[in-house]
Amino acid sequence: MLVLIFLYTIKVRLRNAFIVSLFMLAGYEFAAVFFQDILSTQDGVIIFINNNFFFVSAIVIGILACSMIEKTSKDEFIMRNLIVNEVAQEVLHYCEVIKRKDDENLDKILKLLSEKPRNFDEMLNFYYEVSRLREENDNH
Repeated sequence: MLVLIFLYTIKVRLRNAFIVSLFMLAGYEFAAVFFQDILSTQDGVIIFINNNFFFVSAIVIGILACSMIEKTSKDEFIMRNLIVNEVAQEVLHYCEVIKRKDDENLDKILKLLSEKPRNFDEMLNFYYEVSRLREENDNH
């Protein structure tokens, strides 16, 4: 069951994790029925039902956890892309304003643009720097 919980929480797609867990459940049931002959006694049947209950419960809990993780991951991806697009639009707008004013900050902006931010944190730092330059320009 620990393997199931680990499987569902390592950012594997829900469909793939569910298929793997069904194979694990089928493998357990096959081994219990054919190799251990667990269904031959009354106590064995109770143990088999009890083990299946906990196995299926772990699968259900894993499905809930995996779907929450997947939804959160998708929402985070969408929000990051929206923020990056908003930053890019504001920077382009500001570059147009600077180009019209023929300001020396345009060189600084172009230098920042040429460095191309590689991740989200660099994009936010880039946005902060552009905002700072814009405020300097507006104050002069």
